[in-house]
Amino acid sequence: MVPFGRFVVSLFCSLFIVPVAAQEDKCVLHYSNLDKTVTACSEVIASNDKDQLAGALAARCAAYALQGQIETGIADCNKALELDPNLSDAYRYRGSAYGFLGEFEKALYDFGKAIELNPQDAKALGNRASLLLNLNRDQEALADAEAAILMEPEFHSAYVTKGLVQSRQRQYSRALGNLNKAIELDPTHSPTYRARGIIYIYMKEFDLAIDDLNRALDGVPNDAVAYFNRGLAHSSLRDFSNSIKDYDKAIQLNNQMAAAYYNRGLVNVRLGNRAEAKKDLEKAVAIDPSFAQRLKQQ
Repeated sequence: MVPFGRFVVSLFCSLFIVPVAAQEDKCVLHYSNLDKTVTACSEVIASNDKDQLAGALAARCAAYALQGQIETGIADCNKALELDPNLSDAYRYRGSAYGFLGEFEKALYDFGKAIELNPQDAKALGNRASLLLNLNRDQEALADAEAAILMEPEFHSAYVTKGLVQSRQRQYSRALGNLNKAIELDPTHSPTYRARGIIYIYMKEFDLAIDDLNRALDGVPNDAVAYFNRGLAHSSLRDFSNSIKDYDKAIQLNNQMAAAYYNRGLVNVRLGNRAEAKKDLEKAVAIDPSFAQRLKQQ
């Protein structure tokens, strides 16, 4: 059976948390209360106070993007940059919004511009590191993450990125150390538990993997990757009943996950469910023909 994925990070899930400067506490980015941010910043924008207008637009841009109103948010950042082309926060927030849209080259440009304008912007470096990781540019991601940590030693997501790069390099002990640090800094961040759970699977610490994947699913109940990997951990412990349940859930959430059909098929083989196994393995190959070669190696 195979673990799933390249440890894809949940991009930008905690990277909008720095308040915008020069707002006199009227309009800052309240990560836990985005409606408050939108309301307060809209009031500042309506007042047309030229000293605060660009910063207020940038903060509202970030809040809108996190609420899923991404195009509206980008429009606010565009206006902010028209007013102040050197506002690094606006580039960083717009870069994250572009990341949400999958427009990665635009996101990279904006993060780069933010760093050019403010070389000490650890958050921009961390954002770019996360994006580079998802683009499989691992060494660049690692360099940005390490630079961000030097600037801001308690920057949670930079440790996550560093750990994920190390996990790809099969440096599991080092990866574990960085993810442990990330969890110490933010014990509520579910994707970090998922990442650490997958590393535990590679280290054959299946009980620890299940504990972490349970924590991940407590925070993000519809995480197909977490269900898949918990299913793998269960099957490695020969708990085939719970393994099948987890693969079922993973497939329910993502019916194009070839690895879930493949692994469920192998569990069904072990259980003697030949018809179900044949159906699952054929489905895996139909979605991803590379699984045909895996089957030959079984």
